[in-house]
Amino acid sequence: MKTRIITAAVLLCILAPIHIFSHTFVYVVFAAVLALVATYELLGCMRLVGKVKLTLASMIYSVLTVSLTRVSEEANGFMKIFACMTFVYIFILLTFSLFESEKQREKLPEIMMAAATVIYITFGFASFVTVRDLANGTLLFPLAYIAAWVSDTGAYFAGVKFGKRKLIPEISPKKTVEGFIGGLCSCVAVFMIYAGCVHIFAKELSPNYIWVFLCAVILCIASVIGDLIASMIKRRYHIKDYSHLFPGHGGVLDRFDSIIATTAGLFVLSSIMPLFY
Repeated sequence: MKTRIITAAVLLCILAPIHIFSHTFVYVVFAAVLALVATYELLGCMRLVGKVKLTLASMIYSVLTVSLTRVSEEANGFMKIFACMTFVYIFILLTFSLFESEKQREKLPEIMMAAATVIYITFGFASFVTVRDLANGTLLFPLAYIAAWVSDTGAYFAGVKFGKRKLIPEISPKKTVEGFIGGLCSCVAVFMIYAGCVHIFAKELSPNYIWVFLCAVILCIASVIGDLIASMIKRRYHIKDYSHLFPGHGGVLDRFDSIIATTAGLFVLSSIMPLFY
C-alpha cells in the first residue's frame, strides 16, 4: 500500500504540470509516449514482441498517429489522418503475411486481434489531444478522468457495502452489479455538479444538462468496459500486470485502461453534440 501511495503521488506531480501545459507540444509527446509504451506492453502480454516486423509496425503506427493529432487544423482533420494511418498499418501487416510460411500464417487471426487492440489503444491516447483541442476543451478533458476515477471509486464503495451479484466473474471476480450501479450514480452526480460549477464560474457557457447526463451514463459504461477489456486480455494470457513500470500499479495499460475508453468516448460524444455552448 505504501508503494502504491508513493507511486501515485509521484505520478500526480508529473501529470499535473503536463496537463497545465496541455496546449504545448509537451502534451502531444506525453500522449505519444503513453501510446508507444502501451503498445509494447500489449504485444509483450500476447507474446508477440518477438515478431519484429509486427512490433516495429505497431509501435511506429501508434506513436506517429498520436504525434500527428495537431498537424491538421481543419474540421475532422485528425479523423482523416487516423483513417489513412490505420489503413496503411493494416495493409503493411497483411503484406508481411504474404511472405510468411504457411505455419506462420496460422497466427494471422491472433496478429489481427493484436492489431485491432493497438488501433483501439492508439485512438484512445490520440483522443487525449483531440479532446483537449475541441472548443472548450480545457473544460472537457477533465471529464474523461472524472468518469474513470469517480466510477471506479463509487463502484468500490458500493460494492463493498452492497455487492452480492457478480457482474462478469470469469473476467473480473470483484466487480458486482451493485458496485456498477453505485459507480454510475456517482458519475452522474459528479458530472451534474461539474456542469453546474462551469455555469457558475464561466457564465458565458451554458451546459446542456440532458446531454451531460447522457454522457455521464455512457462514459461510466465505457470506463467499466475499458477496464474489463484490459482484464480479459490479461486473463487470456495469464498475467497479473502488463508491466512493472509503475511500482504497485502495474504498467501504462493497467493505469489507463479505463481512461483510454472514456477519453475516446468523450471525443466521439463531443463531436456529436457539445456539452457546453
